[in-house]
Amino acid sequence: MKFYIIDEKASRQKEYGWEDKDFKDNDIIPIRDSDTLKKIDLNQIFQKENIICYHDSFLKNLGIEKEYQEIFDEKLPNVYRYITFGGGINITNITNNRAVLPVSSFYAHLDSFLKSKDRGYILEIIAYGENYEKEKKLKLKNMIFEELFSMKSEEILSNDKKRDILKNLSNDNVIREILRMNNTVLEIKNALNQWKI
Repeated sequence: MKFYIIDEKASRQKEYGWEDKDFKDNDIIPIRDSDTLKKIDLNQIFQKENIICYHDSFLKNLGIEKEYQEIFDEKLPNVYRYITFGGGINITNITNNRAVLPVSSFYAHLDSFLKSKDRGYILEIIAYGENYEKEKKLKLKNMIFEELFSMKSEEILSNDKKRDILKNLSNDNVIREILRMNNTVLEIKNALNQWKI
């Protein structure tokens, strides 16, 4: 198994506390430019047992999108763990072997994620940190409160509005159940306040 981080900005990595020594100490192969990408056989990068962490604008920023995008789109879903991160990503979504998250979460939780090796590299840790269960709930709770903030307490949410909220919150099952069981903004807020974290 190999661990690749595909991100063209060493300055961004350094800003979050990750330098070449850190990558070397953790057996991470950084790919920061098209020359490095071309030197490594793509079949080697996309082996099924690998972990690939990919900044969402890497190909575009280097002007090699046309050459590589189709290959990345086809091969990345087949690796062991596939993490897409970026500055323009505002939500976190985890599905099967893939996580999509903000760049700040990625680098902030990378060390904890590496320490989860014996547990199979838990994607929730890269997204939310060591206390991922609690952090995930807090983040969801805050996000739904933000959605409800400007609404009047007595407002009844239509099914369409509930679907929109769910969509914005990555269709979380707990939030889906809260929305299903409650109709007014006040009822939903009360249910969230009773939610044990």
